[in-house]
Amino acid sequence: MESPESPGQKPYPGFWQAIGICVLYALAAFVVIVPLIGVGMALDVRIEDNPASIALVTLASTVWILSLFRARTEITPDVLAGPLALPLRAILPILFAVIGILIADAPLLAWLSRNFPALRHAGDYGFENSPLGAFVLLVLVAPLSEELLFRAMFLRGFESRYGRAIALPLSAALFAMAHYYPIKLIHTFLTGLLFGWLYLRFRAIWPGVFAHAVNNFAAFLLLLYPPTQIPPWWLLPAGAIAAAPALYLLHRNPPPRSHPPSVPPSL
Repeated sequence: MESPESPGQKPYPGFWQAIGICVLYALAAFVVIVPLIGVGMALDVRIEDNPASIALVTLASTVWILSLFRARTEITPDVLAGPLALPLRAILPILFAVIGILIADAPLLAWLSRNFPALRHAGDYGFENSPLGAFVLLVLVAPLSEELLFRAMFLRGFESRYGRAIALPLSAALFAMAHYYPIKLIHTFLTGLLFGWLYLRFRAIWPGVFAHAVNNFAAFLLLLYPPTQIPPWWLLPAGAIAAAPALYLLHRNPPPRSHPPSVPPSL
C-alpha cells in the first residue's frame, strides 16, 4: 500500500530526481554488462552485441531501480504497476491507436532514414546477431521495464508535483530523450504520450505495456521484413484518421472502478 507523504514533503520523483534515476539505471546497466563482456572475451564471443544480453541487463537494472524506489517510498512493485488486468473493451482501440500512429509516422521515418544515412540502422538492437533475442528484448522486456520506469514511477510523481497537463508531455519527452535515437524522436514522443495517457486512464501499466509491445512488435517486423518502397506522405493523415476513433473510444468508455490506494481518480 502506498504510504502517505509526510507534511511538506514533495511527491517523488520530480523531474531532476527522474534524471538521477535514469543515471542510476545506466550505471546499473554498466555494472552488469562489464562482467558479461569479460565472460564473452574469455569465450571469444561479443556478448554485448547480443540483444539477449541487453535484455538481461535491462531486467537487472530495472529490479535494482525498483528496490531503490521501494526503499525511498515504501511502495511495492505490484502496487506501483497497478491491477494486473487489460480490459477486453480496450484491446482493439489500443491496437488501432498504435497502428494509426505507426502509419502516420511512416513517411517521416522513411524521409529521415533516406536523408540521414548514418541514422539508418539506429535502434536495430543487435537484430542481425540474434532475431530471437531482439524479439525478447523489444516485445517482452522493454515494454515492461520502460512502463514501470517512465509511467509508474516518473509520470506518477510528475502528476502529483506538476499536474497532468505538464506531467504527461514532460514524461513523454524524457521517454523520447532516453532512447537517444534522433531518427525516432518524434515517434517515441508521440507513443510516450499515448502510453502515459493510458496509464492515467486506467491507473495501471498493463494497457500501456500492451500498446508498447504492439509498437515494438511492429518495429521487429520491420527489421525482419525491411520495406522496399518509400511510404507516401498521404499515410500521415490516414494514420491520424485511423487513430482518432480508437482514442475517442478509449476516452469515452469509463475506466475500471478499482484504483490503487492514494491515487487520484482516472482521466
